[in-house]
Amino acid sequence: MISRTYRQAGFTLIEVLVALLAMAMMAGLSWRGIDGLLRAREASLGRVDQMAVMQTALMQWQSDLDAAVSLTSASAANANQTTGLSGLSWDGRVMRILRRASVPDTQGADAGLWVVSWTMRGLTPDEAERLGLPRQNPPLGWVRTQSPASFERASLERYWAEALQGGTGAGSVTSASLTSGPASTAVLFPALQWQLYYYRDNAWSNPLSSSGATTAVQDTAMPDGVRLQLTLPDNASPRGTLTLDWVRPTFAVTRS
Repeated sequence: MISRTYRQAGFTLIEVLVALLAMAMMAGLSWRGIDGLLRAREASLGRVDQMAVMQTALMQWQSDLDAAVSLTSASAANANQTTGLSGLSWDGRVMRILRRASVPDTQGADAGLWVVSWTMRGLTPDEAERLGLPRQNPPLGWVRTQSPASFERASLERYWAEALQGGTGAGSVTSASLTSGPASTAVLFPALQWQLYYYRDNAWSNPLSSSGATTAVQDTAMPDGVRLQLTLPDNASPRGTLTLDWVRPTFAVTRS
């Protein structure tokens, strides 16, 4: 009688442990790769959102300048109500713009004029959080405030004066300060500093410098162009200095 010895096929315990360890390492590496892709996707979407907000804000800036009006007693539609208000005013902190309202009133008629102010100020913790920034030590931000529409001289002059408060501190211009109706304030994006230049007499100049000093007539008239320079934080996208030139729609180069 012949006896045969059979060896049972399979894996030893050590082989199983080695295989499990290799699978665990591969799963860990795969998860790190997936996590990296997700983080890169979130960062990319965040940059796209920032760019969209920035482009919208700059388009609004140009729209405000396009619709700006300088009203004098000779050109105002209602001279008794709207005389003495210039189209632009820049004091180094706040840019005030008197512009036509682009939204009609409830009856569909011309709503009047808006006083729009652009400024850079410290953000509140809530404003910083809405921008996706830490609540601690909020940065500076570019802010736009728009008054209610009006044709009345007293209201427009009050809005014009109160718009200067937008550069004095965080949240200093509120709906309550513009007493004739709700004001709308939009916190746009963080920025470090800004500067404006006017194009007049075929040259760019700082409106606050002696070379850019304006006469009473010039102060009422719109400049031929406005150059905006924004310095953005290092962690912004894009970063560095952003320059945008606006040209008055009716500007024409005269050649001799």
